[in-house]
Amino acid sequence: MDCATHWIELFHNQMLLMSFLLSVTGFWMFAGMIAWSFPLLFICGMITGLLCSVYVGTWYWRIFNEVLTEGPVILRNRFDASSPYFSGIRILAPLVIISLVFIGAVPGVNLAMINAIIAGICVVIFWGPLISTLKWESETHRVLHFDGMILELEREEKHTIC
Repeated sequence: MDCATHWIELFHNQMLLMSFLLSVTGFWMFAGMIAWSFPLLFICGMITGLLCSVYVGTWYWRIFNEVLTEGPVILRNRFDASSPYFSGIRILAPLVIISLVFIGAVPGVNLAMINAIIAGICVVIFWGPLISTLKWESETHRVLHFDGMILELEREEKHTIC
């Protein structure tokens, strides 16, 4: 396995990349798409994203403990097993709200306002799982490995170049 592949398969590196890229995207959405006119909504979006981030971070912590005690898990199955109500709300609420705003059913609200809220959520949504991953790995002195489907502990083989 080469260095780049090994680096990207470490779960904390994947979370770091996702956190960084989504934060940059959120700031771009806020600064570059007229959402800068609504800084309070951006902050409200960040608070909402932070709450969701904490929820997902604690959920990941439980999955990490499961990996430690029971062995590798298929992470995609864990997403399917998350609360169906949370999954439904997570998918349907933004669609309904944006649709209502788009057709003008919500007076006084425009798409730039919705964009500001979504941008705020994007900025912080992955930081909770990243912090949870880094804290869990530092407390257990283990490293998580994720190949796109299976989350497992890193094998003890060390690469001299990596």
